[in-house]
Amino acid sequence: MGTGRVRHHGARTAEESLQLFRALLDQSNDAIEVLDPKTLRLLDVNERACQELGYSRQELLSLKISDIDPLVDEALRAKVRAELIKSGFVVMETCHRRKDGSVFPVEVSIRQVLLDRAYIVTVARDITDRKRAEEAWLKQAAIVESSEDAIISKDLEAVITSWNGGAERIFGYTEAEVMGRPITIIIPPEFRDEEHQILGRIRAGGRIEHYETKRVTKAGKILDVAMTASPIKDSGGRIVGFSQITRDVTQRKKSEAALRESEERFRLATQAGRIYSFEWDVTTGSVVRSSEHTKVLDIAEPLRLTHQEFVDRIHPDDRPNFLATITGLTKEDPMGEVTYRLLRNDGSLVWSKSSGRGFFDAEGKLLRVIGMVADITDQKRAEEALSDMTRKLVQAQEQERTRIARELHDDICQRIALLSFSLEELQADFPTATERLARACQLVEDLGRDIQAISHRLHSSNLEYLGLEAAAASFCKEACSLQNVQIDFRSEGVTKDIPSEISLCLFRVLQEAVQNAVKHSDVRRFEVSLQGSSNEIQLSVRDSGVGFDPEKAITGYGIGLINMRERLKLIDGKLLIDSKPRGGTTVHARVPLRPLGGL
Repeated sequence: MGTGRVRHHGARTAEESLQLFRALLDQSNDAIEVLDPKTLRLLDVNERACQELGYSRQELLSLKISDIDPLVDEALRAKVRAELIKSGFVVMETCHRRKDGSVFPVEVSIRQVLLDRAYIVTVARDITDRKRAEEAWLKQAAIVESSEDAIISKDLEAVITSWNGGAERIFGYTEAEVMGRPITIIIPPEFRDEEHQILGRIRAGGRIEHYETKRVTKAGKILDVAMTASPIKDSGGRIVGFSQITRDVTQRKKSEAALRESEERFRLATQAGRIYSFEWDVTTGSVVRSSEHTKVLDIAEPLRLTHQEFVDRIHPDDRPNFLATITGLTKEDPMGEVTYRLLRNDGSLVWSKSSGRGFFDAEGKLLRVIGMVADITDQKRAEEALSDMTRKLVQAQEQERTRIARELHDDICQRIALLSFSLEELQADFPTATERLARACQLVEDLGRDIQAISHRLHSSNLEYLGLEAAAASFCKEACSLQNVQIDFRSEGVTKDIPSEISLCLFRVLQEAVQNAVKHSDVRRFEVSLQGSSNEIQLSVRDSGVGFDPEKAITGYGIGLINMRERLKLIDGKLLIDSKPRGGTTVHARVPLRPLGGL
């Protein structure tokens, strides 16, 4: 009986040991699988394998290893088999496939165990978190290495422990040259005390954010840098080193210094030139002006006002042109310039010139306008004074023309007429000299007509008594006769009540333009057009001749063109010349019938 009890106790102990072993396997954090070496069918698995793969134990025991490892093929089997024969175990990375089809990475330890027969035991560890950490580390390492900034690590003694490509590019040292050396190799001597203070702050757990200081390169060049530094801690939270990101801001510093200098020059220029800047937010209607506007405009107003308030300050006659300039801004042509008068509180005017640029959204909608406003009152007064002087000179010139024309007509022409009459009487007294006297009479008559024509050009009585249209028609007819050319004259809408200064100006422009065309165009046919409307009158003289370069003519010796332009400017007119070499010429003058007022 004693023997039976011993056997029974021994069997129970073995059974308990097996249960204990099973419990230990099921408590493992790794999936454990037992395989048949020949068929690679699963013979046993622990609870962790069931949990990770999503199968029951019975389901797994009906599967082969290839059912849960999609990478298993004949080549891999042969490789594992050979390694097991050689060393008895294999460690490899592969992946497992769950019942739902999802795949996850595992690290597998494979051993062959010999008991009553051979078995293969695999221990599979889910390395998803490790793989993610590795990917994150690789990504961070790639970012660090590709960064244009210097990213440096150092230990508690400020000895360099890592050095990226950005640090090499900025400071000129390779990683091999700096590893294990103190960080002071890139710190100028006069800044090393500052570095000790920074290290002390970081040792205490602090951070340094965007601190600007100086550093020195391998070549000895001093750099302006912006630095951020923070402690490096181990898994226990202890500070084991420091990391710093250093950015070379030398160029930025130079740009900032240049900008400050430019802003100072601009400030001085605005003060000297009476200029202020503005920004108009179109969406809100708000206009913000720089502080200089109070001195420029001599108006005590806030820096910010609405656009409508600003427009209300503009002289009523100038508002349409101001608003039209804004309307004319486009995404393709965003620049604009306009001259206008601003009303002060005391009723006086300030001439201003705005130059601005519009900014648009993708659909072409105007969002804002920024620009400059200059006080050009003094310039306008100078122009007005110059125009007044020019006007007086023209008046004096016309008066002199009138005096000379009258003397030619009333005196010289009368004397020539008497001379012609006397020569005709001599023909009766000297019959032998009749032919020569006849030629002399003809020369005297021609001289009389030429002097009379000169008198008419100097002062047209037709213009004075019959008006511009009749005077222009008469001039064209007379030019055809004297110059042996053809002039096609047409007019429309020209009234007789045109102001005398406008009539005289356009008549002089006509004379100058026709004279230039006859002299320089190398053609004998011309077109003259005079068109009137309710608000302006236009004169054009056209030929199909050799043409010329208008700019060169005006900047060279084009006295006639300059004279026409200056005359027209006195009555707020404009001269346009359309000409090119061998392309003909059109001289076009436009004069408003309601000239703009001055200051």
